[in-house]
Amino acid sequence: MLDNPFLNNFNLPWQALAIMAAIMLLGILGKLIPKKRHRWRQKAAKRVLVKLQELEGLPQKLAYLRNIDAFIFEELVLEAFERRGCRVKRNKRYTGDGGIDGKFWINKQLYLVQAKRYSNHISASHVREFIVLCEQHRSKGIFVHTGRTGKMSKEIANDCPNVTIISGERLIQLVTPIKTSDIQNKNLYG
Repeated sequence: MLDNPFLNNFNLPWQALAIMAAIMLLGILGKLIPKKRHRWRQKAAKRVLVKLQELEGLPQKLAYLRNIDAFIFEELVLEAFERRGCRVKRNKRYTGDGGIDGKFWINKQLYLVQAKRYSNHISASHVREFIVLCEQHRSKGIFVHTGRTGKMSKEIANDCPNVTIISGERLIQLVTPIKTSDIQNKNLYG
């Protein structure tokens, strides 16, 4: 018997194994849950692509995109780049991503992606912050959004040749399924 009365009542080998098994199970589940969330949103993004094909006209399509979940919009944008033959890397989580919603490569050139689901004008400060991130990563950037690009945001982006803003008609072109022959035309990204 042990001198500690608490440990005397504790069947150490069996309970220790049970505690270790529970900790391992929680660790495994913790790693699987974010992946399931990603998969769910990836599937939802594919459903959005189908729905966009059913809608008529640019205004209806943009209105629809402005009302989907922000994380599904991020997945939709990344899915669009994947469908165009780009190698895409998704973040492990949606929040706390440091302003980078995903990455993709074209001919070994890294592109950072920022996807914003806005109803109104985009924030010029968001564009500025994204440009700084692209400069820090020595990469190009694609700022994709559903809102309106104001004069200040356009000027900021025009002063930075490595960042392209995609919205409006170009956004709909990006997320609309394309023919295989169009994959080679990467002018959409800048």
